[in-house]
Amino acid sequence: MGVLVASIVAIAAIALQNRPTLAEDPGPVACSVGPGEETSAAYLQRKARCIHDDPKDEMTKKRLALVDDIYIKSWSYSLLNKVFFWVSVCLAVLVLLYPGLGPMFKYDPTNSSYANATPNWFQRAITTSAVQTSVTALAAFSFAFYAHYKDKQSVSETLMREVIFAQTFDDAALQDILERIKQMDKGFGFSTNATGTLGE
Repeated sequence: MGVLVASIVAIAAIALQNRPTLAEDPGPVACSVGPGEETSAAYLQRKARCIHDDPKDEMTKKRLALVDDIYIKSWSYSLLNKVFFWVSVCLAVLVLLYPGLGPMFKYDPTNSSYANATPNWFQRAITTSAVQTSVTALAAFSFAFYAHYKDKQSVSETLMREVIFAQTFDDAALQDILERIKQMDKGFGFSTNATGTLGE
């Protein structure tokens, strides 16, 4: 369990070091530089400023503002799905190993090394079916969260592509995007639907 917690903290720390800092002046955009070690959302945000460089009209400025807004959401979804991915992997491995842990660490009162001793919390836990059931449920629950936020990340990146590469971007398209962002902002929910195409 300590290893699991340490892994989660390490992943979160790495992600927070690379958190978006949109309030800072990004400086000149390197348009000729290809994708590096970055998410699709980060790459799209960078390329959006190359495609719509030095916007003059208000609608293009709104387009870039939407790209930045969706990027923040995508970054958050990316962090959450990474955390839940590794949590679900660790718990899944624990579920697979759990049946073998009992015989290995089971408290045996007939063993002389256990004389005048009582089973510790770990020995009690691995021999309790309720704990194994809870670990299995947590593994499934973590995978459900991972799948949910991975889908949210994919939806947000698709939405960024539509905003960036749309041939026309008028008030109707803007309202459609804002409505779909509103759906994304509803938070966790298996029935949440933020899919669609620009202009639908």
